Amino acid sequence: MTTKTYTIKPVLIFIFTLLFTVAACNNDVPDATELTSEDRQAIEALFADWESHAVASDWEGYAGLFHRDAIRKYPGTPDFLEGREEILEAAISMDPSIDQLEFSVLEITGTRQLAYAMVQGELNAVVDGEEVRVESSGLAIFRPEEDGTWRFYRVLHHSDL
Repeated sequence: MTTKTYTIKPVLIFIFTLLFTVAACNNDVPDATELTSEDRQAIEALFADWESHAVASDWEGYAGLFHRDAIRKYPGTPDFLEGREEILEAAISMDPSIDQLEFSVLEITGTRQLAYAMVQGELNAVVDGEEVRVESSGLAIFRPEEDGTWRFYRVLHHSDL
């Protein structure tokens, strides 16, 4: 089994921080209030849904967990994916066979306008015929859709985060 280790450049952390700051300053979102326990449960449920969609290779269900304006950064890739459609296309093109995906949510904080979670994840998969095992930490930013449903808004997972 091949284990890939990825390193992150400080510039990626800067870019992601900048994206979070811009998102937080977006004025088309209603006034912020504190997260409720229901908000926290809904956000944690997104990770459980991600796990089940990914293990089932249900890439449309997986992409549906993301906000229409989401940005996603996969470990070991140089590019940021922008929007739900690009995230779906990337997942379909990679089409990994995922044996195990597990997230541990370490912290959820923020407001009803914008929330974030620090997580740890473990992935065992076969990608392009090669076994891959990745342990990573991640930062996920969440934003509700117009109907109030929480979605992933910005996601960065990396082994060095």
